[in-house]
Amino acid sequence: MRISKILLFVGLSAIIAAGCKHRPGAPVRKAQTFRSDSVILKNPVIPGYFANPCIIGYEGKYYLYTTIDPWGGYELAVWESDDLYEWIFRGINWPSKTVCTSPNSSEYLVGHASVVRTEDDRFFMFVTVGSEIWAGTSDHPLGPWYNLLQSERPLIRASHEQGIRNSGAECFIDPEQGAFLYWTEYDDQGRRRCRAGKLMAEMNSFTEEPVSLMVPDYYGTPYIMKHGGRYFMLYSQGNYVESQYRLRYAYSDTPLGPWISKDYGILNTDPSGTPIIGPGYPSVLNLRDRHYLFYQVNDPSDDHILRRQICMNELIFDTANCIVPVVAGKDVIIAAKNELKSRADLHITDCSSRISEDYPPENAVDGNFGSIWIPASDDVEPTLIIDLGERRKIMTVYMWMEYSILIYRYLIEYSSDGKHWKVFSDQRANMDNGAPRFDVRSVRTRYLRISFPKGELHFYRPAIWEIKVE
Repeated sequence: MRISKILLFVGLSAIIAAGCKHRPGAPVRKAQTFRSDSVILKNPVIPGYFANPCIIGYEGKYYLYTTIDPWGGYELAVWESDDLYEWIFRGINWPSKTVCTSPNSSEYLVGHASVVRTEDDRFFMFVTVGSEIWAGTSDHPLGPWYNLLQSERPLIRASHEQGIRNSGAECFIDPEQGAFLYWTEYDDQGRRRCRAGKLMAEMNSFTEEPVSLMVPDYYGTPYIMKHGGRYFMLYSQGNYVESQYRLRYAYSDTPLGPWISKDYGILNTDPSGTPIIGPGYPSVLNLRDRHYLFYQVNDPSDDHILRRQICMNELIFDTANCIVPVVAGKDVIIAAKNELKSRADLHITDCSSRISEDYPPENAVDGNFGSIWIPASDDVEPTLIIDLGERRKIMTVYMWMEYSILIYRYLIEYSSDGKHWKVFSDQRANMDNGAPRFDVRSVRTRYLRISFPKGELHFYRPAIWEIKVE
């Protein structure tokens, strides 16, 4: 199942024309061997431009739901992993802008989704589409998903007359008190407030009229969790396209407040070292008695095209049950379920071009989803030649392209001497998207040549985040 091809035409031509760039100075993850009981994760954790993370675990796998940048897509992106280290891009049948539309819907596309699992192994999704909150249900994180309301309408409507819009719904299930839904309501004057209400057991209506919560310096993206008998709301302060955007929190003795705010950010913009710009939009994964915070970082550019990536860091409570400020972008050490293979050392021996010195071909083999190789805009047949270091048997070539939602056409060749080439995989007629792209064939070789043949390029460029060979 793959993301609809209509995404090819939404905003991406403007991105490519402007020459989109990754967050500069991102940390480099070199090839390394990991012990079976721990793994070092580098940020960003997934390749490409995605935002508004929601992370859940189920039956030994992790599912990361994200908005497709820029400004949302016609559908939702889902990433699947069994180790939090390597992720596979998935598509799901619902929600979509086409299906989740009502007479009150705005032009906004599919935004943040909150997914929760109940004790009877049912999944519920609350997702923002067209400034309205839609509710869905499924028996599995990857679906199929169905609208929870039989009338195919949203759970929370927008109002043209009052200029009311909604975004960023988050569901929290308290084992003792039931399920609550939190979201951001805002008007044409930019006034924003946090709304919340207790859900009925069927999760498709409220037990009573939702209320407005008094949360200091609230901008949006509420995430609720419980720790040490106390309720915590992680939320964003400041405009999300600016560097003042940051994550802070408030706490309460009840799910609906009153809320006491801690007047400091637990995630802040840090221009020094590895730049972290406008971190926010939280989701937390509880794993082996530890908490891991997933969030987005921004790279607002002069062309006003929003590009965000997903990072992950540990969330720590101190002895007073307060959240310790997070060092954004720092490496994360987690316990590994399975032993992970080291990524083979790959070396670039030749490259047809680069768009600038900031995007060299070495970026495609440095093991880092924060760096990318981008060929020159006038390069009609971009080509990379990779040296494996020695002649050896390989089975699979993986490539994480710049846009997981797009179709790329390419040719992979192999050679033992770097002079005489044979075809490893011919994808010049490819019609599938996804991440990673992987091509399988058993050969013995030392060199690989990856090319994007003339005449096969579309309006987007064949940039590569990462290549792996096994």
